[in-house]
Parts: sequence; C-alpha cells; structure tokens
Amino acid sequence: MKRLPPGLRTALLALALMAGLVVPAMWAASQERGGRDYATFYAATRVWAQGGDPYDTAQLTALVRADGSRKTAVYPFFYPPTALPLLSWSLLLGMRSGHLLMAALNLGALIGLGAILVRWFAAPGWLVVALLITSSGAMEMARLGQVNGLVALLAGVGLWRGRGAPVAIAALVKMSPALYLARWVARREWRPVLVAAGVAVAALAVCVPLVGLQRSQRFFFELLPAMGSGAWNGLDVPLSFRANHSLAGLL
Repeated sequence: MKRLPPGLRTALLALALMAGLVVPAMWAASQERGGRDYATFYAATRVWAQGGDPYDTAQLTALVRADGSRKTAVYPFFYPPTALPLLSWSLLLGMRSGHLLMAALNLGALIGLGAILVRWFAAPGWLVVALLITSSGAMEMARLGQVNGLVALLAGVGLWRGRGAPVAIAALVKMSPALYLARWVARREWRPVLVAAGVAVAALAVCVPLVGLQRSQRFFFELLPAMGSGAWNGLDVPLSFRANHSLAGLL
C-alpha cells in the first residue's frame, strides 16, 4: 500500500488532534464555571496579592464568593510558594477567561510533549495522536483547569535533552517532577542534578521575599511533610487513590 505524502499525513494527524482532543476538551472547559483546580489558582494568587495567606482555604473560598466568581468552596492550595509568581498572570483575567486560557495552554503543551515523544522514541505519529485522543487525563486537565500539561512538557524537554533547568522549573510549579532527578543520580549524571538544584535555589531566593518568609516556612515545614500521609493542606486523599498520580498509585 502506497504511503501518504508527509504533508498530507501531518495534516490528517493535526485534524485528528483537533477533532478528537482540542475541540471536545475546550468545549468541556467552556461548560465549567471556572475549573476546580483553576479556581484554586485564581483565588490563591489573589489572596497572596492582597497580602493574605494562600494556604488558608477559608480565605480562598471567601474571596471567590465575595467577587461572585464561584459560589461553592474551592480546593486547598498545596503548591510550593514558587508557583504563585509563575501563576500571577491569572491576576489579569477573570475566572472563566483564565480557565479557558489555562486549558488552551496545557493542551498545546501536551501536543508539544507528543511531538517530543515522536522524536525521542522514534514513535509513529499516529500512535502518539491515538494516545492523546484516548487519554481521559487530557480531557480532565482541560475541564478542571489543571497545570499538568505545562509541567509535563517542561519535564519532558529536560529528560529528552538531559537538561536539569526545565525539570527544576516544572518542580517549582508542582513538586513531583523533582523525582525525575533520581534517574540522573542513579546514573551518576551530576551536571543536570546540580543545574536543577541551582535553578531551584535561585528561584527560592527570588520568590521567598515576594511570597513572604512566614508563608514559605508554613509550606515547607508544615504542609509538605503532611503530604506524605495524603493530607494535602486539608484535602485528605488516600495514597492508594487511583487518580492520585503518586508512586504508591503507580506501584
């Protein structure tokens, strides 16, 4: 059977991505009045900007109820203090528009990660497209306004190119990508580990004065240790929970 021309194959794969992933995911996001996860980002950045405590869930819920962006309570904010400046663009947008932009950015990042996988593992393009289209996580990411796509793209770039800086930036938003450093440690590849550590230290030096020493200490000395038991700043999630994305869940 004669193979399709490269340009036509690319166009068909792009069409499949739009029809099977982007359009339905953005439609699902548009039906939400501020995704569950994005509502937390929206509230936490505003509470922080107003001098409050972004790790106090009561303050987050009070803010969204006061400005009318959400009637129900928001989930706790359990991301590192370095995530707040990186999410501060949300201060410029309303709940709904910010959620849609977050969904679009993460879907684009997820497609970018797929392109990396094609090059990294010489995987067939149709296989990667099929994985993206059939991934329930991709749809949920857009609907809930999660940041997972951007984090995954940064981590993927770092692992593909053997660079520690992108992995460190991913971990500054969501700490779990820092576990990827164990791969380099096991292989005694110290350069990316040291670069990642340097980026993390520099980012903390910049962000801690912005976020506040007391809030930063609360996260690292109170909230972070408790997460090992599944207590995510008041949101109790069992480590065996299927969607927990933890090492225990993987095992």
